[in-house]
Amino acid sequence: MTAPSSPFPSYGATSPVLPTACHDDSDQTLANTPLLRTSDASIQGDVDCPRISPQPTERTPLVLPIVNRRGSDGSLSSSSRSDHERIKRGSKSPRILVITLVSLCFATLSILFLGFMLPEAAQGYAKKAADIQLDSLSVDSFTQDGIRVRIQGQVVLDSDRVKNILLKGLGVLVGSVARKVKIGPSKALLYLPDYPEGVLGTASYPELVVNLRSGQSTNLDILCTLMPASLDGVKPVIDDYLSGKIHTLRVQVESNMPLTSGILPLGTHKVTHEIILRDIPSLPAFKLSRLNLAEVHLPEQSVLGANVTVEVNNKYPINFTVPSLGFSILLRSCDQEFIEVAVAKTSTVNIQPFKPVAVDVAGIIRSIPFALIEVCPGTGTSPLDDLLGQYVHGQTATAYVRGLPSNEQRPGLPAWLGELLSSVTIPVPVPAGNALKDILKSFSLDDVKFQLPDPDADPDSPEAAPKLSATVKAVVALPQEMNAPLDVSKVIANADIFYKGRKLGEFHVPNWAPATTIQRQETHDLEINARVENVPLKITDTDVFSEVVQKIIFGGGSGVKLQADGTADVKVGIASLGEFVVRGIPAKGDIMIKGGM
Repeated sequence: MTAPSSPFPSYGATSPVLPTACHDDSDQTLANTPLLRTSDASIQGDVDCPRISPQPTERTPLVLPIVNRRGSDGSLSSSSRSDHERIKRGSKSPRILVITLVSLCFATLSILFLGFMLPEAAQGYAKKAADIQLDSLSVDSFTQDGIRVRIQGQVVLDSDRVKNILLKGLGVLVGSVARKVKIGPSKALLYLPDYPEGVLGTASYPELVVNLRSGQSTNLDILCTLMPASLDGVKPVIDDYLSGKIHTLRVQVESNMPLTSGILPLGTHKVTHEIILRDIPSLPAFKLSRLNLAEVHLPEQSVLGANVTVEVNNKYPINFTVPSLGFSILLRSCDQEFIEVAVAKTSTVNIQPFKPVAVDVAGIIRSIPFALIEVCPGTGTSPLDDLLGQYVHGQTATAYVRGLPSNEQRPGLPAWLGELLSSVTIPVPVPAGNALKDILKSFSLDDVKFQLPDPDADPDSPEAAPKLSATVKAVVALPQEMNAPLDVSKVIANADIFYKGRKLGEFHVPNWAPATTIQRQETHDLEINARVENVPLKITDTDVFSEVVQKIIFGGGSGVKLQADGTADVKVGIASLGEFVVRGIPAKGDIMIKGGM
């Protein structure tokens, strides 16, 4: 008779011998027991059930698990658990482990996707929590497309800066789980929302790993490439800044950031951030620490050369080298047009964080354009007169600087930089001429001839006024920086005349008087002599005038000393530039009139 087939698949192993059942439920339990479980060991049944020992297979454990069980008398006895309890426990353990792992993975993914798949929440937390400290900003190099900038600093996400509790909790939770996020290389667009075409340019930045945990800093040391946009969009901003109209500026940054956390890609997110620049400083003040003027002989002509050192305070953590650049020095004509008066070239400048900047400038003046020396309608002065007058009187004058065209710059200068410099005209305040404060060492009227008025003349006629003829002498102390030859060809003077502190009258030279100049190299002085004849003296106080006349006539030949306090205008020729007028030079001195008639 054929034996019944075994209900167990063999899997290449010997089929177990079917035991004799003690109870019906025991057979059912064993029938449901997997063959390949490590619990296929000897099963210890109830006390009344004989021991069941399956035939050993190749999967049978060599050492069977022993369970210590306490007997009815309280003693410990080693025996196996009931197969139902053991099999039930063995099937629950891995299930709990799998459920736990899946739950943790799901929670982690939920936190990551909750933080990064909701860009508004993530950006809101990052914008409020981010604390960026800039240590150094330096220009690595100028390229044909833009500028390579090196940025060094720290970024810290500080959750205490976030006031929204839900947003703060989300940010802290995401940061605790993700720890770090990697931002892939990309580009950012910078533009000014307040200007219709105010696109500043683009910035290309490299891969960056940011620590997301609150309070943990990320050190930054990256190279970015800044590529300027069209000058048509930037020029209105520059013009408004130079005219003093900009005190606050809004800058928006847009970038598509590819994010990765570990090996988990989080997609590309569009990030928009607005930066408000407040209290934008004006152009920094500067001072001239060195000025040297000298005649320079070029192959085609002689010109006036100027060497100047300009010092500027630097209050910012910037570090870069500015190459040598060429500029035009401009003045405004009567029609407010820019007229070039000189060409200058700067030295290479090394700018270091928070340190003063010194710039050496060398320039030449080939000639004085007629548009700068012609008298403006209704004013009586020329643009150059106004500039020199302000300088001499200690007032701040204004010149203008504009970059030379690219073809006149040094070789290798990027075309975009040359185009930018030549499109911008910057006003430069010229500091007051403190060096000319005591420029006039002495001023006097010598060899004076005093002519009394004609008593029969009409009171309003020129003959009714006394007249002076004198030699005007002035000694000018030239600044040590002035090494160019000067020649004063003509002089005109106006002064108030005093006697013992009381005003006697006014002295006005109506026409230019010829002058001669002697330049003394040993003392660096300029001696000027001019002869004026029969200049009317306008009497403003007849009592004082009567006292002076009596002193002259009846003073026993001792004569009288008057004081003059006024100004002088001179026509000056410098090197080969031609003549121009310097007006309003302060003049104060004595007038000696001999006694007797």
